[in-house]
Amino acid sequence: MKKADFKDANTGNQAPEVNLFQKNFQFKFIVDKLQGSLYRSDPDGKNSDKLLAELVAESFSLDFYQRPFDMVAEVSLRALTLEDHVEQAPLPEFKNIVYSEDASIEPESKGLLQVKFQKVNPESPEFQSVHGGVSTNLDVDISTINLVLTRRTLLTLLDFVLATFTSPAGADQNTLPAPDTTDDESAIANDTVPSEDRIRIKAELKTISVIFNDDGVRIATLSLNTASVALMLMGKTMRIAARLGNLSLVDDVNQGVSEQSSLRQLVTIEGKELADFSYETFDPESEAYPGHDSTIFLRAGSLKVNFVTEPFRKLMEFAVKFGKMQAVFNAAREAAANQATAVQERATRMQFDILVSTPIIVFPRTVSIEGLGRDTLTAYLGEIYAKNKFVPVDDSKQADIANQLSAGIRNVRLESMLNYHEQDAEVINYCLWSHKEHPLAIPCFGTVSRSNCTGQHRSL
Repeated sequence: MKKADFKDANTGNQAPEVNLFQKNFQFKFIVDKLQGSLYRSDPDGKNSDKLLAELVAESFSLDFYQRPFDMVAEVSLRALTLEDHVEQAPLPEFKNIVYSEDASIEPESKGLLQVKFQKVNPESPEFQSVHGGVSTNLDVDISTINLVLTRRTLLTLLDFVLATFTSPAGADQNTLPAPDTTDDESAIANDTVPSEDRIRIKAELKTISVIFNDDGVRIATLSLNTASVALMLMGKTMRIAARLGNLSLVDDVNQGVSEQSSLRQLVTIEGKELADFSYETFDPESEAYPGHDSTIFLRAGSLKVNFVTEPFRKLMEFAVKFGKMQAVFNAAREAAANQATAVQERATRMQFDILVSTPIIVFPRTVSIEGLGRDTLTAYLGEIYAKNKFVPVDDSKQADIANQLSAGIRNVRLESMLNYHEQDAEVINYCLWSHKEHPLAIPCFGTVSRSNCTGQHRSL
């Protein structure tokens, strides 16, 4: 007799499989050309509105969709132009205040701006494996963008922003009294406090170029390549990391020599990166509290400066023309001072590790002999370092915490290169300060009530 096969019946309680990538809702918004104008009205109403700038955005798109465990919003912009209407009849190269590169030159380019926002449900099966436990992600990718710095235009727009979006002096900022909060409302507010979510923001910049326009004359171009910034927020802690790539300042007045000549390359980077920076805050109530509230890490490369008299004189004259911005700087300085006071009240212990390579200044010989290299005198101004740590004053459990600081300057030298006929170039080094034999260090031990500082240096 054949044995019967028995199978368990389906009870109907098993949850159906969910397709993580199925879009439950999707919304698309596409605009071929978006145009906006900025006008300034006459306070007395006697004159007509004056056009200051005109914005043109091309190929703008918004794609929003929702899936079972996340929602995503993607924004893209192909090209952007901000046209200057403050200057009367400017030259074609100074017509735009801000503009992106022509998208038709690079058909494979994604455009000027790419933004992706994603909010993930912590119950997602891929929350840890794919998203790393981060519930909110924001990625920003910016391509090449150019900025024309025109004195009159910039001052006019800054004045317009301050007059439009700031309160007049003496205005009462607290006209509405704060509503009374009962105990029941406080209890409800405490119950609705969200859990600690992780928020990650990442921004990438390909190239930004700043063109100095001195009343219709292009005097210099400042270019910054490959910049990236990352921000992570988790509860009461925060971490910011930034890297700046290549930096250059080129003289645009002297067109008689090549752009790669030392007479036109006014400022360049010595090394791979301009700066590597990070800033992190800690939660004093956390078990992983390291003993200080925040930490700063900075590594900065050397700027190589070719000191050519005439281009730098024009740049200094151009900077002097911005004297009218002094009121703007004073307002910014006051706001920064207030913010610094608030930060000081929150964080009393800051640990830092800073190493800055000072500029390398090159004095090239303006007149060179045909067939010979250019004689130069190079000043290596060395490195500036500063770091600290918090240590107890003695071995007791209730010992005061001291801030141990070490700072100094090292590797300062001069170098001259002379070129001769039918001979190799002669390089002469003058060592002024060596960190191996004669460092300059200032270790400081101090508490609220006392301090002790010692230092040493070598005579130049």
